[in-house]
Amino acid sequence: MVCMGSVGVGQQSEDTGLELRTHGAFLSPSTVRLYGQSFILQVYSSQRKAWYPVCQDDWSESYGRAACKDMGYKNNFYSSQGIPDQSGATSFMKLNVSAGNVDLYKKLYHSDSCSSRMVVSLRCIECGVRSVKRQSRIVGGLNASPGDWPWQVSLHVQGVHVCGGSIITPEWIVTAAHCVEEPLSSPRYWTAFAGILRQSLMFYGSRHQVEKVISHPNYDSKTKNNDIALMKLQTPLAFNDLVKPVCLPNPGMMLDLDQECWISGWGATYEKGKTSDVLNAAMVPLIEPSKCNSKYIYNNLITPAMICAGFLQGSVDSCQGDSGGPLVTLKNGIWWLIGDTSWGSGCAKALRPGVYGNVTVFTDWIYQQMRVISSIPGLSMFLSSSRGSGRIAPWQKADTFMTQASPGSFHPSVPDPFTPLFPIPMISQSLYMPTLGLWCLYNLEGGSVNLTGLPASADGRAGLIESPLVQGQQSQAPTQPSPTHILG
Repeated sequence: MVCMGSVGVGQQSEDTGLELRTHGAFLSPSTVRLYGQSFILQVYSSQRKAWYPVCQDDWSESYGRAACKDMGYKNNFYSSQGIPDQSGATSFMKLNVSAGNVDLYKKLYHSDSCSSRMVVSLRCIECGVRSVKRQSRIVGGLNASPGDWPWQVSLHVQGVHVCGGSIITPEWIVTAAHCVEEPLSSPRYWTAFAGILRQSLMFYGSRHQVEKVISHPNYDSKTKNNDIALMKLQTPLAFNDLVKPVCLPNPGMMLDLDQECWISGWGATYEKGKTSDVLNAAMVPLIEPSKCNSKYIYNNLITPAMICAGFLQGSVDSCQGDSGGPLVTLKNGIWWLIGDTSWGSGCAKALRPGVYGNVTVFTDWIYQQMRVISSIPGLSMFLSSSRGSGRIAPWQKADTFMTQASPGSFHPSVPDPFTPLFPIPMISQSLYMPTLGLWCLYNLEGGSVNLTGLPASADGRAGLIESPLVQGQQSQAPTQPSPTHILG
């Protein structure tokens, strides 16, 4: 068995096989998480430095909604129920109902007993379900039928399919970071299509413009380590039988070493071939990391942030154009997104299986991005309103801070009058601040925030803003990991 995800400090994996952990390079864990295939709600204790399940005693749906919102599910809630504790936990988090109207987590306290012997199972969104039961980039795959893979999206640039992606909420798509490398890091280039099987029909279908692109901050373009990115749509998807989300994997999920998984996409059906018009899908088994890292296969190129899947004899594989698309598995009657298509050496070659981003490692990071973006009122409006003006070239990229003005402290001549709220990696943007009558450009420069402010003209627009931080930068082609190449 393979234990997918991280374990708390001092905890040991229950399996006798392999365990995938998060590493210090990734962002710190959240206060709340869902654990295992039963979606057990757990809360992190900073004092005891461990995760504890929440006892069902005195729990209600309103608390479940609050927990979902804390994880970034702004307007989503599916179910909250008590289920028997099968983890053998000896300590729980319980509600102090007499604590009054305070934050949910301030109402929780440690207890060595749970009178109901039930723990909270929380599902923030109905995910991982299909309307069809048939299991049928893909080399050696089968044409998909409507509703087979309802979470699959096609990501277009200027009307051309470039990468795949997976729906996780009505507004959020998971894809690969290498898909959005320069010069394609700007959301203005990207359009998402969902629920359509044929590329030739997408021109007539419903399209969704991308509002924000977030690449993992530790993505390495040379090794393709941490190859994951998020896209936030300008308008939410309408879910139906053909458009549905897949479940993000929870830490603690137990998978067989050769767990059956499925890949899907519009990639080439043979190496160096053209993009397929129809969505294809195929079954591929997981390959344990130690085997995939052997000198006969990828010779230690596989990191804990990657997983391998495929047949060592070849014949079935993802290929060019499938990048960013889903690697899913069926567990406990639910479809889970355990990988995003990343890289490989050729397509369907012997001893060269497909390599995928290990989504379980990134679940905390995904929730953090969802939570940050949804927690700032009007942020989406600011980001979308500043786009498309042509003031900043697509290759002019800088890390950026969204900031909040200190009341009464604004003076255009002062270089840094704002207090940072949180870092958001994105294209350098100019944001119109109605209360200030200024267009402002925020750049992270040497660890501090550099503000450029220009008075707005009568029509509310500003002149060309040029940032010294980004002048002269040129886009560069990604360096391929030897001897592999990128699928997509």
